[in-house]
Amino acid sequence: MKVCVAFFGITRSLSHTKDSILENVLSPLSAFFDLEIVAHFYENAFDETAEGGLLENEILPFDDIKIQAAEDPEKLDEFQKIKEFGDYWNNDFKSTRNLFLQLGSLQAVHSFPQVRDSDICLFLRPDLLMHTSFSKSIVSIRNLRDDRILLPFWQNWKGGLNDRFAFCRGERAKKAYACRGRHALEFCQRTGGALQSEQLLRYSVMRYGVKTQDLSATASRVRADGRIVKEDFARRSFRTWRQRRRLTKDWDFSDLDDQ
Repeated sequence: MKVCVAFFGITRSLSHTKDSILENVLSPLSAFFDLEIVAHFYENAFDETAEGGLLENEILPFDDIKIQAAEDPEKLDEFQKIKEFGDYWNNDFKSTRNLFLQLGSLQAVHSFPQVRDSDICLFLRPDLLMHTSFSKSIVSIRNLRDDRILLPFWQNWKGGLNDRFAFCRGERAKKAYACRGRHALEFCQRTGGALQSEQLLRYSVMRYGVKTQDLSATASRVRADGRIVKEDFARRSFRTWRQRRRLTKDWDFSDLDDQ
């Protein structure tokens, strides 16, 4: 079975997370699957050596990597329209800009042939300190059915879905996860609310008609300075169910035919 690990987004803390990724992600997956590793990163997000060279190419065994300059979202009409629906994090759209860039990187890595040709693709943020080895989830990964997504069970923020990493099987599932940025403005227009990451993933999963399953693996975000963000790994299924119903009860996709 061919599995592709696709990294995306901002890499400022990869030097702090690489050991956990090698030990808990790449090593166990390579023991059971035919593994390929690709990445799309922004060049201005890389850690630099004292001589000004880039470190990340030597940290992980990438089979393919693309590095490009990040376009300023403020110059884009779509982003300006998204801003009209509000600033969810109330920090002068800083988090919204970061999310917008991350979604662009995610969509870019989806275009890699290794992603398209894989049986299953793991989309993974590089700023995650992985606490759980995927060796414990091999059966769940191997048995994943077409048009299904394996997602972390925690941090389903206000009815959304955890967007830190995901195993996707089938092109429809890959598109639902990796190409959700295409529908960011549509999400705002249909919900009447500000762009929010976990809720956008829920929207995209429902839009594409794919199903999700829980994955018992945990990870913590790491800031550029090495600070580990405290995460809530508790299960709150009843509260999550009520929040999901409140979020999705008015969503209607019957008029959409471009999925």
